[in-house]
Amino acid sequence: MFDFQTSQQNHKLYGVLPKKFITEDAVKNSATKLIPANSIAIVTRVGVGKLAFMPYEFASSQDFLSLSNLQVDCNFGMYSIYKMLQREQNNIQGTSIKGITKADLLDKETFVPIKVEEQQKIGSFFKQLVWQQLSRVQYFVSLAKPKNS
Repeated sequence: MFDFQTSQQNHKLYGVLPKKFITEDAVKNSATKLIPANSIAIVTRVGVGKLAFMPYEFASSQDFLSLSNLQVDCNFGMYSIYKMLQREQNNIQGTSIKGITKADLLDKETFVPIKVEEQQKIGSFFKQLVWQQLSRVQYFVSLAKPKNS
């Protein structure tokens, strides 16, 4: 059994947990692809602009472009793609259902520091900001929950 990710369940940049599963036989007999661990999954159809770091092997639907065997620091890659997708939000195709083609996405260029140490510092800072924001959201959600008497 493999974790099966869909664009509907992917709402986090980090800490995505398996919720749905698919058998090896089902993977062989479908358009689903197995993606190696330490990849970045990018939603290219409905929900475009969402991305997630996937620390484990998973299977994905055709709604994703998955980048694996990265040649940059994983956290820096997440930051760089996140920033690029935020800039591209206004140029994305479609009226009611937005989408970006894999070719268009792969054609984009981004700045990558040559020194891995600099990539790691930028990526680490980005990841810390994401976790801080997530902690704040969870705190405010807990405040909104009714208290038991």
